[in-house]
Amino acid sequence: PHPDFYEVQIDGILAFHSADYAKAVEAFDELIRRRPDSADERLWRASAYEELAQPLKAMTDYEVAAALKPNDVVSRVNLARLKTQTGALEEADQLLRRALQADPGNARVHESLSANLLEQGRRKVSDQDPAAAGKLFAQAEAEAREALKADPNLAWAQVNLGASLMEQNRQDPDPRRVEEAVSHYDQALKLRQAARPDPKDPLYLTALVNQCDALIQEKSLDKALEACRQVTDLQPDNAVAFYNLAGVYA
Repeated sequence: PHPDFYEVQIDGILAFHSADYAKAVEAFDELIRRRPDSADERLWRASAYEELAQPLKAMTDYEVAAALKPNDVVSRVNLARLKTQTGALEEADQLLRRALQADPGNARVHESLSANLLEQGRRKVSDQDPAAAGKLFAQAEAEAREALKADPNLAWAQVNLGASLMEQNRQDPDPRRVEEAVSHYDQALKLRQAARPDPKDPLYLTALVNQCDALIQEKSLDKALEACRQVTDLQPDNAVAFYNLAGVYA
């Protein structure tokens, strides 16, 4: 007998949770063929495409899901996150502003916007425009604080807040900023350790790399040694990690 819609859906979800992402894509392909207007199936397939490192296919699914469910913030946030990662910063910014209008208190939207503003600020640093960069880093800080006010357990918001403080510290040194940044990286690592992460997890690594840098700036050398050494253990092919570790020893 032809499996019904819900049987295929369960197969797809089980395949996704067993990390058989190719099989999950097949199941959601079949479901989308049967119900082209189902946004949920697009979201599942997009997540599977992300796991298969196919961001362009994932973005297409998120775009269609956003069009099918205009008031659903999830697809917009995910689409904006991928656009930020692929360098389409202005498009991501517009998507997130629209998502905020639809759901002003959404912590995930504020978290994604803080990440986007950080990247916009870094681009202005590369363009030799420190004044514009400083404004963007301050906005990134404000968005990360909004996200954490709504949900203190958002680990990326903790990392983004620390990073926005450190970027501002590079322009206008203030030990209080560094001290606060260290506490946010600590919090992000605690949240991630509570979830027992894969040590190659990008959030865990980003928090650890940033923590290593901030502790060096703070001159907390014993703690810096521990954080920086952990980075070289996890990333033995990362030259910057060894440079930082050498700096601590020096």
